[in-house]
Formats: sequence, structure tokens, C-alpha cells
Amino acid sequence: MINLKEGAVMGYVEKYIDYIDESNIGDLPEPYKTIAEQIGIEAALSLSEIYGGASVYFPKAERALQNIRNERIVKEFNGGNVTELARKYNLTETWIREILKSQNVNENQMSLFEEKA
Repeated sequence: MINLKEGAVMGYVEKYIDYIDESNIGDLPEPYKTIAEQIGIEAALSLSEIYGGASVYFPKAERALQNIRNERIVKEFNGGNVTELARKYNLTETWIREILKSQNVNENQMSLFEEKA
């Protein structure tokens, strides 16, 4: 379960704690039910307090973590391991090259710390 921080959101949850204590996830309407199944009733209601009335888009986790993945690819690149990186990250060699290019990494430039195979 997610730990909630003290503050306005906790005040909201405390305001309705009697309802929360008497309810279970099955009593909630969608989308609260689905969210509460993943993070708990209190956290789901807290999200409602923060984002209620707004349309919130959650990109796939893959997209959310894409920059971290790309940084790892650049860090692991040694000048001659495009194929290995493509296999490791389940990407095409073309896509690995695009990532390197977007980070201004010259594919023909070897790392100072690793020898080209």
C-alpha cells in the first residue's frame, strides 16, 4: 500500500474515515475500485481529492521509464556493442542507433574505458 503524506489530502481522508472503515473495495464504483485494488482505498480517495474532475493520462510504464533506459544504453555503449544492446533492451539496432544519435553519441567513437570487440 502507498503511504500518504500528512496535509490536506490526509485531512480529506480523515474527514471520511468512518466511511472508509465501513467500506471495502467491492463497494466502490469504477474507476475507484480498480485503482483501490492496486494502491488501497485511502490512496485512491487521496488521488480523487488531488485530481478529482480532471482528466489524467498515465503513459505506459515503458514510456515513463524510457529516459532512464536510454541513459543506460548510452552509458553501456562501448563503440561496438549495438547488437548486444539491441538484444538486451529488446530494441532494433536501428533504434539503438537513434538513441545514441539523439544523445550526440558517435557510434564509431569508442569508450575511453572499454576496448572495441
